[in-house]
Amino acid sequence: MLRNTTIAILTAGCLISPAWASEPATGIRSLLAGIDTVPPKAKFIESSDDPVKALLSIVSDPSERGYLRLRAVGFLGYFHRDKRVWPGMADLVKKGHPDIRVMAAKTVAHAFGPLRPQQVIQLLKPMLSEKSLKLRQAAVFALSGIKQKGADVIAGLLQGELKRASGSYRHLLEKALKRRRGIR
Repeated sequence: MLRNTTIAILTAGCLISPAWASEPATGIRSLLAGIDTVPPKAKFIESSDDPVKALLSIVSDPSERGYLRLRAVGFLGYFHRDKRVWPGMADLVKKGHPDIRVMAAKTVAHAFGPLRPQQVIQLLKPMLSEKSLKLRQAAVFALSGIKQKGADVIAGLLQGELKRASGSYRHLLEKALKRRRGIR
C-alpha cells in the first residue's frame, strides 16, 4: 500500500518538500506541474495572494525542478505590468542556466516587446554574441517577433549577424530577416 502511494505521488509529479508547505508558491507549483496545460492568469491569481512573488521564488530556486522553473519563467509574462517582473526577467536573460535564459528571452520579447521594444532589443542584443548557439538562436527568434514601430533596428542587428554566421544559424537568420520584412 505504501509503495503504491509513493509511486502515485512520484508519477503525478506532486512530491513536495515539507519546507514548501507553508510557502505561497505551493498552489502555483501544482499549476506549473501540469503537462501540456496552459492555466489562465486567473488560476494563478486564485492560487496565491502574490503570484508574482511565488513565480519569482520558483524561478530563482536552483534546487527547484527545471520543468517548473521554465514554466514559471513563461507564465511570468502574464504579469508583465507588475513592476517586479521586468527586472526579474532582465536578470534571467543575462545570467543563469541556458534553458532559463532561452525561455526568458522568448517571454521578454512576447510580453514586453509591445510595451517597450527598445528596452527589449537592448536587453536581447548581447545574446547575439554568446558562444552558445542555443542562446544566439533564442535571441534571433525573440527579436524577430517584435513587431512594434521603432523596432527597425532589429533588421540591422540580424543583418550584421548574417555576415558572420554559417550553417543552421545562418539559415535561422535568413528566415528571421524574411519574417521581419513581412512585419514592416
